[in-house]
Amino acid sequence: MRKASLAKRVNVLSKKSMLRKLKLHWYRHFSIGDDGGDFRAKSKIRDRHSSIGDEGGDFRVKLELYWDRDYSIGDECYDLQVLEELQPHPNLHELSIEGFRGARFPRWMSNGSLLPNLKSMMISNCSNCDHNLSFGELACLERLGIMNMSNVKSIGGSKDKQMDTTTTPQSSSYSCLKVLELGRMPNLEEWFEGNEVCYEELSITSCPNLRMTPHSFPSLKSLKLEDVGGTGVVSITSSLTSLTSLSITRCEDLEFLPEGLLRNNDQLIIFNVEKCPKLQAFKEEGLMVSNSSSLRELQIGMCDALKSIPDLRGLTSLQKLEIRSCGELEMIPKGFWSSFIALESLNVFGCKRLKGTIELSPSSKHLREVRIVYCANLERFDICSSSSTQQQLVLFSCCHTLEIYNCNAISSIDLRSFASLRELNITECSGLHALQGLPFLTALEELELGPFSEDLDFFPLLLGGNYDDDNGDEVASNTPLLPSLRKLESRGWPALQALPHHLQHLTMLKSLIIQDFTSLTELPEWMGNLTSLEELQIIWCANLTHLPSKEQMQRLTFLKRLWIFNCSRLMARCRRDGPDLNI
Repeated sequence: MRKASLAKRVNVLSKKSMLRKLKLHWYRHFSIGDDGGDFRAKSKIRDRHSSIGDEGGDFRVKLELYWDRDYSIGDECYDLQVLEELQPHPNLHELSIEGFRGARFPRWMSNGSLLPNLKSMMISNCSNCDHNLSFGELACLERLGIMNMSNVKSIGGSKDKQMDTTTTPQSSSYSCLKVLELGRMPNLEEWFEGNEVCYEELSITSCPNLRMTPHSFPSLKSLKLEDVGGTGVVSITSSLTSLTSLSITRCEDLEFLPEGLLRNNDQLIIFNVEKCPKLQAFKEEGLMVSNSSSLRELQIGMCDALKSIPDLRGLTSLQKLEIRSCGELEMIPKGFWSSFIALESLNVFGCKRLKGTIELSPSSKHLREVRIVYCANLERFDICSSSSTQQQLVLFSCCHTLEIYNCNAISSIDLRSFASLRELNITECSGLHALQGLPFLTALEELELGPFSEDLDFFPLLLGGNYDDDNGDEVASNTPLLPSLRKLESRGWPALQALPHHLQHLTMLKSLIIQDFTSLTELPEWMGNLTSLEELQIIWCANLTHLPSKEQMQRLTFLKRLWIFNCSRLMARCRRDGPDLNI
């Protein structure tokens, strides 16, 4: 690109009376002017902005200044001179600066009298800047973002100003600032403010060395802290009272959350804490309904050292509860699970030491999904006792999904409370001996079962209701077995030598997956009854040698896909010269 004169271009821009937004990009081989300092036309564009302001109307004037990564002309002083000369008109509303090479910013950027109407400022990728950043004199500033400033160590005023209690309200910094975003500032250590700030939204990410911060945020509603030092997290959160949303993520040296964080923020709706590997506990006493009933969503995840959770029985409005990958968590307060009467979603994942019982409340009428995964020591999944069996049948009429996976200490599960289920997954539960209530699931569409206890030589598929187990006699029933079921994945174990014979009644089944039946030698003839079947998968059945007869297989007129994987003996029969090739 040929050298260009900014002065000539500004002369043209000064004639554009409807100009609302100006973007200036500095690229490789681009200069401000042949002499590096011809900015006389700057006053013309300022005058034009002035005439725009006199016209009135609802508009915002925006200036964006961008230095390309390959820009190499001049030095830090030269870039500072450029930015000094680009002082905008006072009517400016939004300012964005990216890639500036100077060590500090020009004075006009922090002068409230020169930018009296500035509402929004974004500064990013100014890697050479190492001076304290303070824009507190911009009285109308509502939104400020400072990103990718790797050399900045402090922002705001001075430490002495923060400790000065005589400062008058009129001199309070950032009197209108509502949104502050700080990100990717690895050397930031100190953040000072003279008085209480009125932020409503605060986001701090990738500032691991931040230690000193303001303590008072009386209007703060939304707070996001990600990859921030534990001292900084505690400093910011200790005195909060007005939060509606709180997210704490990847704060690797955070050990405790301050006392009263939940109790004091009685308007908190969303609370998320995850990937804090040293977090041991919440310093929180039992919560009362009167001051904690607003919380709707609570997520605690990947906190490997967390050993306890506070008594949260006051969270009567909680709709979503998720506890994930907390490997040291062992005990939950008694009555914890059954207190959430508004609960819609429950997810407990990867809490390998968690013991006791997950006991749901019959009052949780809005429960939609329950997932309990990789909780090897959890002993029971149950429902608080109700006055009659008939009441139990309609307890969770909104619950569509239930998953219990790899929970080896659970010995029995009663499904009669989940009559509206559409998806059910109970797999890899090696201690399970009894599965009750499956015939009641008339809306069930997808089902995954097994393997269960190796002590069993039958599949505990239909214990309870109108059906017996595979060793007993089937009792007549007026209701078809699982009439809505479309997909079934059945996983076996070595003691099983046959498929559950009840499967032959699933006449609406479209997809059947048979997996890990290592002792199974042949598929039963009754499989020809599955006349709606479109897909049949047979996986890891090493001793299986025979499909059903050709006559029965030909009854499966809708079958589109037959997939056999790691069944060596059966695959040998289905080869080009095998006896089952033409089935």
